[in-house]
Amino acid sequence: MDHKLWTEYFDGRAELCGDAETANSYFNSANFRFFKKHVLRLADDLRGRTVLDSGCGTGHFTAGLAAENLLVGADISGGMLLLAAGKGLVPVQVEPGGLPFRDGSFDLVFSNSVIQCVEDGRSLIAELVRAARPGGRIIISTANGENLAFATMRRIKGGIDRHLHVRSQAEVRSGFEACGARVLSVVNMYYPFGLAKRRDGRKAPGIPARRFATAFAVEAVKEA
Repeated sequence: MDHKLWTEYFDGRAELCGDAETANSYFNSANFRFFKKHVLRLADDLRGRTVLDSGCGTGHFTAGLAAENLLVGADISGGMLLLAAGKGLVPVQVEPGGLPFRDGSFDLVFSNSVIQCVEDGRSLIAELVRAARPGGRIIISTANGENLAFATMRRIKGGIDRHLHVRSQAEVRSGFEACGARVLSVVNMYYPFGLAKRRDGRKAPGIPARRFATAFAVEAVKEA
């Protein structure tokens, strides 16, 4: 059910918004740009790498990496992939059950705002880790399932938000650890306050990060 619902939703967003940031955003363009800015900082200065953007949407998030890297964009929405291809991403449409790539295919794997759309988050994490080469990095970013305001908003708004499987940092961390990846760092983002704080992945989040961060990104490395 999740796959059909989200395919229809994002195909609809692509048709409604066209090649715009708003097609990728659950909230608004300002939030999307804030999120993008701080997550991409984790990528460092990439050149000559193989990069996977799993759940790439229209490609607005990672398009800046396409010029100097092989950037593959995977998504369930054919409509969004058509737009992503125009930004230099190599488009691959995916179906439920896993990514169509060999083990260890990528130096860096992104998954931005995707895990909240799937019921089995641990299986998704395992697939992302599988696709990374040994020593390669995986970056998962998502809305913070422990954020107090977000939980209230979901109850009030309803609609598509009712189908989000929002998760805590602890859940994403345990998913990485279960499939042989070590967490390097976590970035907590606080929108609309413009704050983003990065911490060592070995440290547990404090109460402010758990309850007030609107989103987070977890960076992990696949152990050799």
